[in-house]
Amino acid sequence: MNLINLSKSLKLLLLSLFSSCCWSGNLTDLNLVELGELDVFTASIFRAHIHNKNQWMFSYNYSVMHMEQMAQGKDKITSEQVLENYMATPTEMDMTMQMFHLMYAPSNNLTTMIALHYMNKEMRHQTRMGGEFTTRSSGLGDIKLGINYKFYEYDYDVNSNYWYSLFNFTLPVGSIDKKAQTPGGFTTLPYPMQLGSGSYQTEIGLGFTSTFTDRAWGIVSSIQTTLTHNDADYHHGNLIQVDLWYKQALSDTFSFNILTQYYDQDRIYGEDARLNNMIVPTADVNNQGFRRVDLTLGVGWLLGELSATQQSMSIDYKKPIWQDVNGIQLRLNWNVSVNWQVNF
Repeated sequence: MNLINLSKSLKLLLLSLFSSCCWSGNLTDLNLVELGELDVFTASIFRAHIHNKNQWMFSYNYSVMHMEQMAQGKDKITSEQVLENYMATPTEMDMTMQMFHLMYAPSNNLTTMIALHYMNKEMRHQTRMGGEFTTRSSGLGDIKLGINYKFYEYDYDVNSNYWYSLFNFTLPVGSIDKKAQTPGGFTTLPYPMQLGSGSYQTEIGLGFTSTFTDRAWGIVSSIQTTLTHNDADYHHGNLIQVDLWYKQALSDTFSFNILTQYYDQDRIYGEDARLNNMIVPTADVNNQGFRRVDLTLGVGWLLGELSATQQSMSIDYKKPIWQDVNGIQLRLNWNVSVNWQVNF
């Protein structure tokens, strides 16, 4: 992955979006119904979206993730320590991901969703003999279908509140057969470099949202489980996720959001027989899974209206504040995402 090209892509995206005229209204003057129609106070987690009847939403998200520094449990370790037990070690990983979300609400209580992902991954390595090599993979990730259902709502004079459930189903269209040239030949890439899970998965969760005229907050928790082994005879473990978010209007068009996320990803079960778990840590199922707390800070703003549509944009910066990995793994360093959204 070329970070210079990534930077150029981000700049072009930002310039194209900034070229739109800013919305001329005042967020703080909108009533609760209007806020819900614009969806300006929902944090940039699509698991929290509840739209009004017959409303469509399209979103394009471009994110860049960077990982570096090997760790064992909570402790950082050096490449030399890893190479005492493996022939090679990863030193850095970069991933760009483009996400396309389409949502539709057939009623005020039910919102449906489909999400597509396209990823580019690059991992750099160091060998025990002092050499270096890089592996790459790219392509379509798994497809996610989902529904968010608002089952209880109540209002006060100053705010509107509701509880909702979510259900997502993952179609395993992302490849688990990616290969690349390594010092050992043209071989199957380890688990983190594959593009999909290879298995059907379900996610169920429960969320709460409270919306005021100039701010909103919410919490949502979920568990994702795998239904079957994949064709390579392994499957990913359960993922528990809890999101706590808050969003505040700063001016006529701008808002600020803060998001705290907890992840508990279980290890991989089974084993891909095509991988040699003595060569590199990423090929060892004992080095998969983690627990992590991330903090995300972001800004959002309304863009110019386009016919009957309403556009908005947000930029978020994510940084882990605590990490505990299973076995030996690279640590997540940071993640930046740019999101453009249209409601119509």
